[in-house]
Amino acid sequence: MAKLIQYYVEGECEEKLIRAFQHVEKCGFKPGKIEILNPANQIISFLRINQLKKGTTVALVYDTDHVNVNVLKSNYESLKKSRNIEEIYHVQSIKNFEDEMVYSSSISSVNEIFGTKSVGEFKKKFINHRELVKKLEDISFSVELIWLIKAIYFLSIGSPGEKLDHPNGNTMCITAIKNFRLCRCISDLGSIQQREK
Repeated sequence: MAKLIQYYVEGECEEKLIRAFQHVEKCGFKPGKIEILNPANQIISFLRINQLKKGTTVALVYDTDHVNVNVLKSNYESLKKSRNIEEIYHVQSIKNFEDEMVYSSSISSVNEIFGTKSVGEFKKKFINHRELVKKLEDISFSVELIWLIKAIYFLSIGSPGEKLDHPNGNTMCITAIKNFRLCRCISDLGSIQQREK
């Protein structure tokens, strides 16, 4: 039986990227339901959580430049209490989606992708582009590198087994450290490779 995946993503760019790569063999994201709801700034209602089917894996996809820690903790705790949720993954951008695109490709600015002059213009073109996978191939984009670095280290949520000490002495908290990146979207649960950028 196929795994049930529920993505809660910060915005349209994240939604577009996941959708575009859901059916790319070997390196794509596992197909699932994608909902635009920023888990780092918007409460996931109990009604939404209760509608999830038993055995669902939840992926929280968000930027780390503007995080409401209390909201994120609240969402995490609410999801954790649900009997229908099998696993929860924090998928974090450093600092935002645009930075992740740069880290994951051969460009130095997202404006290079479409020849845009602003982040707003880039986002519009990105969201509306019809052949995104091909376009990203042109800039040597690697889906295996996006959302790879463990970004959140200032939260203290979850049980002691879910914490990992960060080199700076703070605590990084994610639900399953070995499965942190959602690259190949939970179809490959191998060890994490650190990005050297």
